[in-house]
Amino acid sequence: MRTLLVVEDEFAIAEGLKAVLEDAGYRAATAPNGRAALELMRQSRPDAVIVDLMLPVMSGLLMLRAMADDPALRDLPVLVITALATPVARLQIGPDRPLLTKPFRVDAFLEAVAALFPEPAPG
Repeated sequence: MRTLLVVEDEFAIAEGLKAVLEDAGYRAATAPNGRAALELMRQSRPDAVIVDLMLPVMSGLLMLRAMADDPALRDLPVLVITALATPVARLQIGPDRPLLTKPFRVDAFLEAVAALFPEPAPG
């Protein structure tokens, strides 16, 4: 069973996404900001990360940069979710990183999550 980390500061959204993921057969954890997420990732590496760009304490963008600088985290699949999917945001996160614009449908979210894993889940 794959484990995903949802990095979202709005509690209702974080818990809603966690519930959707768990209903779909994933394990899920949440973090309210990029700094807390990095600590969780270093303690217990998830299989993928879902991150909002606009976060308190440490933004999603700064978290992505810290992940890129950390050899233990740089290869983790990441799905970016944001309400501000501007051309500048796309440039900042990189043209190849998956991006889902809020609001989104649950089926579109689950499709984007599944696309993070080109191979079937182990075991």
